[in-house]
Amino acid sequence: MSAEATFASEATGARCHALLRQEHWYQGELSALWNVLFVQVAADRWLRFFFDAGVFFWCSTRQPDSIPQQEASTYQLTSVIEATPLLGQVIVSVVFTDPDASVRELVIEFSGGGRLRLTNAEDENQVVFV
Repeated sequence: MSAEATFASEATGARCHALLRQEHWYQGELSALWNVLFVQVAADRWLRFFFDAGVFFWCSTRQPDSIPQQEASTYQLTSVIEATPLLGQVIVSVVFTDPDASVRELVIEFSGGGRLRLTNAEDENQVVFV
């Protein structure tokens, strides 16, 4: 089973208790606002996911982790205020698409009708809440 199919299977039906993002800072400047996302689906279970060069990666973890600081790079976990309306809702669908040859997209739909859209284009992740 592919990473996308496994993630969809694990996420669908889970309740979203929290959503965090891992930001990447390089030499004090924000380099990637949406480096990695974490969705809390149980008290001790988080789904960690991201695109890298159009390839989807994910894993389940007991708590959000951040990459230790490196020479010029730092990584910061931040609460996602825009996701507040999704908290407490159940994930009802997870859909991956390739809208363009150089674009990958993940749409997570929640029971209240809200959606999180993660788009990877030119190796940059962007998130929109609808």
